[in-house]
Amino acid sequence: MVPGVGFFLQVPADAAEESYDVFMLGEVPGDNNDSGTTTVALAGGGFSLTVYPYPATVNWADTTLAAAAATGDRLIMWRAGTQGYEAGSLSVNMMTGARSWGALDAEALDPGEGFFFENGSSGAISWEETKPYAWP
Repeated sequence: MVPGVGFFLQVPADAAEESYDVFMLGEVPGDNNDSGTTTVALAGGGFSLTVYPYPATVNWADTTLAAAAATGDRLIMWRAGTQGYEAGSLSVNMMTGARSWGALDAEALDPGEGFFFENGSSGAISWEETKPYAWP
């Protein structure tokens, strides 16, 4: 698997259970004492299914992708409780420069939780994120 690339898991309609535990294993980029970085390529002019590339909870607004986004780019999250999507578009206050993702300003990205990012520009984005911790 490529770091930062999202995917779907579908439980068949005739499965014995509606949900199952899923375990992901792999290596985190960087050595134990340095932070390291991961680069995720996102398509231009469309949607990318992606995920925060580290096993840590992070606020969406604190990611380098959110910081580099352009006005009109969108974050789209799946809501299991409503079985629907919730989207937030980046807007920038022309007077103050304050950036807002609307209802998703305080969105926390949990480990393994994928999301769609809609890049409104025609150019691809290279999302580079620094590992948020050192281990141990």
